[in-house]
Amino acid sequence: MRKVFLFFIVLFSLSAYGKNTMDQVKYITYLETNRVLCRFKVNGITTLDNFSSISGTISTGYNIAPLLQNGKNILSLDMGPLSARDNKYIYKEKDAECKVRLVRVTPYQSDEITNIVTEVVDENGELKPNSMQSINFNIDTTQSGKIMTKEYPNEFYYHTERTVTLNNLPAWAWTTAMPLPETAAGTELVKKAYEDIWQIMKNKDLSTLQSIAKLMLYEHAQANDSTEQGYFDSLGFKEDFDNGYQAVPIDWSKYKLIRYMGGRLFRLQLEHSNN
Repeated sequence: MRKVFLFFIVLFSLSAYGKNTMDQVKYITYLETNRVLCRFKVNGITTLDNFSSISGTISTGYNIAPLLQNGKNILSLDMGPLSARDNKYIYKEKDAECKVRLVRVTPYQSDEITNIVTEVVDENGELKPNSMQSINFNIDTTQSGKIMTKEYPNEFYYHTERTVTLNNLPAWAWTTAMPLPETAAGTELVKKAYEDIWQIMKNKDLSTLQSIAKLMLYEHAQANDSTEQGYFDSLGFKEDFDNGYQAVPIDWSKYKLIRYMGGRLFRLQLEHSNN
């Protein structure tokens, strides 16, 4: 479940929170897909996808401000044909398209900062992915870099990415966090953090769970002009506990450690899965 993933990935970041300036500004990404499989990442973190859509056609948006930092950020879009569900890399839909737009939103105006557009084009009678319709496709500007692409036919997708340079963002906790060491000791620190949360979940201790997530809840509330309590309640932990939730012991052999942004964010992920 995406909301729980983001809850924990932002929780696992160790530093104090700086002054927030995001009360009236949001950075919204809008993902629009048509008859194709798409996945959008911000700085390596999967934020939006349409994998649960049978038709491959959706339109959705998400405020990614808490995943952005001052300076360079990487936006990437992966597109694959619907045939990838059958382990094939064949584009059959002539109108297949995947588009993501990054929009800066204030109470007074909305400005599109950049976009990535990937579609299919006919090349000698065969449909091939192409990202040349992206704005400033082959141009480096002061705010966005030119489009970079790479195709992974054996993994059934076409990758497109570009950098975007931003400023006046808050000093989110993760941006100044101590990187997790790539050592056995570092992995043990992660396991200990998960075990502590597991014990809280086993005890169905809502107040302690909310307490350890206080920093994350505060940053999310500031970025989305909401409240800490409202966001925590929306995660549904109380309902889960009331409905008989039982914490399952963690089988560490099923997980691998994934690091983001130089180890400043991290999580344990099931092997051969995105969960």
